[in-house]
Amino acid sequence: MLVNEKIKEELYENAGDIRVQKARLYAKTGKVEIAKINYTNKDNFEITGKVTGQEIYRTNVTVESGEISDITCECQDYRERYAACKHIIATVMEFDENQKYENMLLKDKSTLDINKKIRANAKYRSFTQIVNELYEEEMHEAEEKKAEESNGKIKIEPRLIYDKYYSLLKMDFKIGDKRMYKIKNLVEFFERMQKAEKFKYGNNLEFIHTKEAFAEEDQPILEFILKHAETINFVNSNSNSNYRYYGKALDETCISVSQTTLDEIFELFKNKEIDFKSDIGESTIKIIEEDPKLYFQVKKISDEEYKIILNNNINLTRDFSVFEGKNNKYVLLKRTLYKCSKNYENSVMKLLCIFKENYLTEISFGKEQLPELFSVIIPRLKNNIEYQEIEEQDIEKYRPKKLGVKMFLDFDENDRILAEIKFCYGETEFNPLQPKIDSKYPRDMIAENKAVNMLRKTGFMFYEAKGCFILPEEEKIYNFLSNEIDTYMQVFEVMVTDNFKTKQIKQPKIGSIGIKVENNLLTIDLEKLNIDPKELEEIMQRYKLKKKYYKLKDGSFINLEENQDLEFVDKMMSGMDINYKQLENGEIKIPVNRTLYLNQLLKTVTDTQIVRNGEYKKIVNELDKENGDADIQIPAVVENTLRYYQKTGYKWLKTLDNYKFGGILADDMGLGKTVQMLSIVAGYVEQESQRRTSIVICPSSLTLNWQNEAQKFTNGLQTLVIRGNAEERRELIQKIDNYDIIITSYDLLKRDIDVYKEKNIDVEVILLNRDKRVSNEEFPYKIHSCDIIARETASCVRKIYDYFRYSRFVRRILKQSDYSQIVVFTIANAVFLSYYLLSYYKKKYIFDIRDYSPLVKYTVPIIRRLLNNSALNCFSSPGFRSWLPACDYVICHNARRKSLDEDIVNARDIDVENVKVLTIGQLRNFITNKMLMDHLGNKSRITIQFSGMGIAYDLLKKYEVKKMYNNVKFTGYYPKKEEFSIVDGCDFMNIILPDDTLSRYLISNRFYLSLLRRKPMIVSSGGIQAKYVKEYDLGIIVSSEDDIYSKIMIYARSFDPIQFQKNCDRFLEMVRLDMQIFSRSVFYSLNL
Repeated sequence: MLVNEKIKEELYENAGDIRVQKARLYAKTGKVEIAKINYTNKDNFEITGKVTGQEIYRTNVTVESGEISDITCECQDYRERYAACKHIIATVMEFDENQKYENMLLKDKSTLDINKKIRANAKYRSFTQIVNELYEEEMHEAEEKKAEESNGKIKIEPRLIYDKYYSLLKMDFKIGDKRMYKIKNLVEFFERMQKAEKFKYGNNLEFIHTKEAFAEEDQPILEFILKHAETINFVNSNSNSNYRYYGKALDETCISVSQTTLDEIFELFKNKEIDFKSDIGESTIKIIEEDPKLYFQVKKISDEEYKIILNNNINLTRDFSVFEGKNNKYVLLKRTLYKCSKNYENSVMKLLCIFKENYLTEISFGKEQLPELFSVIIPRLKNNIEYQEIEEQDIEKYRPKKLGVKMFLDFDENDRILAEIKFCYGETEFNPLQPKIDSKYPRDMIAENKAVNMLRKTGFMFYEAKGCFILPEEEKIYNFLSNEIDTYMQVFEVMVTDNFKTKQIKQPKIGSIGIKVENNLLTIDLEKLNIDPKELEEIMQRYKLKKKYYKLKDGSFINLEENQDLEFVDKMMSGMDINYKQLENGEIKIPVNRTLYLNQLLKTVTDTQIVRNGEYKKIVNELDKENGDADIQIPAVVENTLRYYQKTGYKWLKTLDNYKFGGILADDMGLGKTVQMLSIVAGYVEQESQRRTSIVICPSSLTLNWQNEAQKFTNGLQTLVIRGNAEERRELIQKIDNYDIIITSYDLLKRDIDVYKEKNIDVEVILLNRDKRVSNEEFPYKIHSCDIIARETASCVRKIYDYFRYSRFVRRILKQSDYSQIVVFTIANAVFLSYYLLSYYKKKYIFDIRDYSPLVKYTVPIIRRLLNNSALNCFSSPGFRSWLPACDYVICHNARRKSLDEDIVNARDIDVENVKVLTIGQLRNFITNKMLMDHLGNKSRITIQFSGMGIAYDLLKKYEVKKMYNNVKFTGYYPKKEEFSIVDGCDFMNIILPDDTLSRYLISNRFYLSLLRRKPMIVSSGGIQAKYVKEYDLGIIVSSEDDIYSKIMIYARSFDPIQFQKNCDRFLEMVRLDMQIFSRSVFYSLNL
């Protein structure tokens, strides 16, 4: 060893483990060169080195008398820390561990200069250092000068190569100064440029690879080479290793010219000449941006025969080639590459291709085809056509006249638009759809086709029965009426029937709003709304879904975009918990405590007359008064205790209480909020004969304070503090009806909430228990269990029999018990119990639907009656409206309210090199999961994980083994408590569902799980899940025909976790709102 161990330890410690590891890699891979050694012994030496990293870094280490006297390096890390960097450590390692330096020093124990510079013994070390330093600097300057001299002189010569056999274009390059050398490997050239490497191509070309070395005019070509060389390097480095036997994915000697690359090449070399190689030899070609000057001649051969002749002396097979770029088409004609205009591409080029493909130099046609020549071909080729032996009068005879179009519009009995079209030439009019057309004028076929294509683009179809065009699709009818009809009126002569005029697009408008308060109810009169109230619910549903329009039953349309009046109706209905059925007679009656909310909404309404009655005005004015209602009496027990401002607060609170309003008293600390609230309770005691128990919820440290304050200011109030252990608190809660105020803490209320609920509501569950899957311990309620042995292969008749058994069981329990309300889950239960529900529990049951049932096909009338006579209908998906009879309903999503607040995590980045796709839960469908495996199987960047069991589990495992997929993992059963951790480990959630009625309209539990754990989802196209994924950008939508792997990788590369989190939050906010409406609706429907 040549270096003292203590010196190495000091340097390594100074650098840190990571730098030491990187330094060792430099030393092992031969990237360290010792340039100079001045060595006496282990405690006295100086070494200078070069380390090749992203750049070349010069290092120096000086040790004197066993101490490090100096270390230097040119890297940024050293300049920032002035401590040992990885390059300094690598230099020491190379010197100390490479045996060749020890051997060299043993032969010559004096000072050793590796580059054969001046040698000196230890006695003249200082002098030697000065000489060597200056020598090194001189050599460095000479090297830099040589590089500078070559700067800007290296030229680049491109060559375009056409492989006619494969119809491929390639491009290779030569570089040089006096003599040109071919770049044999573009990837190696790219790496030399990255490292600024000095490289010798031949005796006449050696230079340092920097951009400055190349001529300024060739810099764009250099950038082009480097960009494509980097792509070639990336593709070849990441291509599937299984195919390396067959060579690299992309040729590294040249650039294969794709459509996009061809457009780049043209822009790069436009108006220049470059070398060109093809099967007929090498030459140069000019690249220009203009159309080839080729002409056709229309020649009269006889009275009955004519010809179109290519009028240039070219061989199309040999001299004419067409290349397609991404944005343009190009023609190689002889020694020129032309960029063709769109007009040339769609006219002359097509005719040239016909000539070439059929090996023709002329095309013959008869006299009877002259109309087609002049109406179709001549207008497209007018600048490239010459006439020979054809008289001007003959040309004029066949030249088409100007086309006029008349359009007659009407609606049929099914509200579809009928369009009768007349083409007009002078006095001649005809229907273009009739079988035989006789016209004395030559027809303009192009203009006629444009007119017909305009109709087809709009969506019109040929209606053979009536010989006209028909527009059957609703959305296209709306687009036609709202936008496109104006365009038609500009180019056609449009006439409409009176029936058509009645079915136009309307703007929703509230003419006036009447508001009054009577009998403690707030009445809102919307009779002046220009929409049928019976259609308002469906209109508002489409409005909330950001739809453009709604089609009314009379066939006309409502415009739903940016409408102030609809926004008012939406906020009024949702914010005030109003049922749309209440609007059917144009008048709504709601609790008076919604007055202030309504008053704020009315401020957003303009251009609408608002009529308010006196009582409504009185409420609003009273609540706006600073001192409250003067007529409100202060309870006698606190009359002399309350201060003036406290009496004002009491009157304000009492005003809110009188109208059943909620409120927040927000006085500063110490101003007596407690005594004001106690005064409200004291007022109850004085003014009401029946005791009303009030509850105070406060921090646990203040519970006794509230009791003391009640005894101090309102001595007659009976107070009870809920405290003690669980059993003691339960006993106290049973006695609360005997007290005016009960006091508890936030924490204890959460613990005791079920005890409070038990006091008011008794719940029992009547359960169809298949195979006794549910035990009594799983529910905190009394269970009536009807046990039935489940059979996976049971016939339909057997299943119906089981439901009959269960329905008899339920009826027996219902007769024995006195339930005030019931909740019925599933369509099957409701249908089999329909008679009993409609006879004894009309408007007393909640109908909860979470799945599609085949019974729907056969029991629509029964289901309609059940829906219309329930207290409340709950659907787990709005998509169920597609197959259920029309009814009022609320949405109860398949997500726990608690999870919406507590189980949400932050989204994280996706590692595109290791993407995990997870299928979790019951594995029921073999087909969809097989499709996923077939698309993603053996993809090196994808892992597919199946967690859970199910009827498809064994089939999927066998299929995976059969196909030998190496990236599929089955983890089997998992405890429910581990579900979140499993999901957190994936990047995408697979929620692809089969294409059936249920799957199209339901929202899977996994959909909500993906949102809570912030995982983008993969869903099948065509269902409500796909609709939400597209609307909120929650993942990708796929079908079996898609390249699912590409879709996943494209999405993963562009994934923005912050934006995705916002998208999830937007959807979950809608879910929370739906759940709030659901909770309130259940509360009111059960009269809780």
